[in-house]
Amino acid sequence: MKNRPSLQIVLTFLILILMGTGLLYFFGFSKNFKQDKGVHALFISTSAVCVTGLSTVDTENDMTTQGHIILIFLIQFGGIGVLTLSNWLLLSIKGRLNSAQSQSTASSFGTITKLPMGKLLKQIIIFTFIVEFIGALILFFRFILVFPFSKALWYAVFHSVSAFCNAGFSLFSDNLVGYKGDLTVNLVIMFLIVAGGIGFIVVSDVYETLKSRWRGRVVSLTLHTKIVFYTTGFLILGGFVFFMVLEWNNILQKESPVTKILESMFMSVTPRTAGFNTIDVGQLTNISIIVTMLLMVIGGSPGSTAGGIKTTSGAIFWALISSNLRNRDNVELFNRTIPYPTIAKALTIITLYFLTAFACTTLIEAYELLSVSAINSRRLFIEHLFEVISAMSTVGLSMGITSKLSDFGKIIIILCMFFGRVGPLALATSLIGERKKLTYTLPKEDIIVG
Repeated sequence: MKNRPSLQIVLTFLILILMGTGLLYFFGFSKNFKQDKGVHALFISTSAVCVTGLSTVDTENDMTTQGHIILIFLIQFGGIGVLTLSNWLLLSIKGRLNSAQSQSTASSFGTITKLPMGKLLKQIIIFTFIVEFIGALILFFRFILVFPFSKALWYAVFHSVSAFCNAGFSLFSDNLVGYKGDLTVNLVIMFLIVAGGIGFIVVSDVYETLKSRWRGRVVSLTLHTKIVFYTTGFLILGGFVFFMVLEWNNILQKESPVTKILESMFMSVTPRTAGFNTIDVGQLTNISIIVTMLLMVIGGSPGSTAGGIKTTSGAIFWALISSNLRNRDNVELFNRTIPYPTIAKALTIITLYFLTAFACTTLIEAYELLSVSAINSRRLFIEHLFEVISAMSTVGLSMGITSKLSDFGKIIIILCMFFGRVGPLALATSLIGERKKLTYTLPKEDIIVG
């Protein structure tokens, strides 16, 4: 296992999920909770570690204070990565990382950094807690207006960590619907979501670039950072416009202009991949649901707390199409040629994602609708597909069917959340093992496509 970092990632997350399941089973649920705690504990532990936010229970009323504390620790560890913390501790003790550990951490981040691994790890820890502290501080001053000191502090810390880790868990039964018109809460939560989903590598690159320019050296942002910034900005702005237009006379009809803007922006940010909601997702128009699923599929950026196929994979896929339409031999972005292995990896991730989504949706449809007529079952298809995509992209949004699923359906969603958090490539290589690169190529022969 020493030379198989992907297997280390999978096993680390599995161990944390099982530990969380045990703690939640014994300490997580209130005395009034009469359902079978086993599946619920496993589901919530997986959702927390995989920073998804889907829940089969009412976190405010069905869970204890101890359960909330366990939940936030699982979210924090799952969000910034168990391997990041373990490597950080190892670094503190020994002063350096060996090559296998560096490879493992780099695989977890999803990209290669130009910084020494030790310096990157320090920046991750510092950045995480600074951002979460700022978010909690601002939320505290908002919540203290309506809650006692201790409750305001706890709610502020919980929601700040949950938002930065893109988990979407809330201590309010209606999530954040009660704050849909609150400027402070909306802006802080959206900032935390974007900060957590932009990627640690991007933050580090921006910091190092600004520091170098301050010292008089001409340094440019990496191609990775540029792609992340442009793709993220396009998705947020595009989603905002879509939701404003599509929901203006629907779910936003009775809201004030300021609330309409806040809700539209929040609906654009949260599907990538936070899971908080200020509206009832089940009341969205069909087109809005499609747009939401598209945003969930793309998700956040590599090396972040977010899920999905990632912004870079989406950008590469678009560049591939664009290059073919322009009859270009190479795939190009920002005046740079994307290497073939990177393109192949992106297409593999996208393909595995959709194949898994298809298989899981089919399994849920086949089991959950055994006694439902074909006509009546069709209205549930979109809800099941939405749930699967939300789980695989570790989003946590739901059209209201999570608690209604059978135990079999819940297990499928658990597997989807685990798949989405660990990543398709890491999961696949952990199962089949790392393969050596071949030193030869086979003869080429063209085929007809299209």
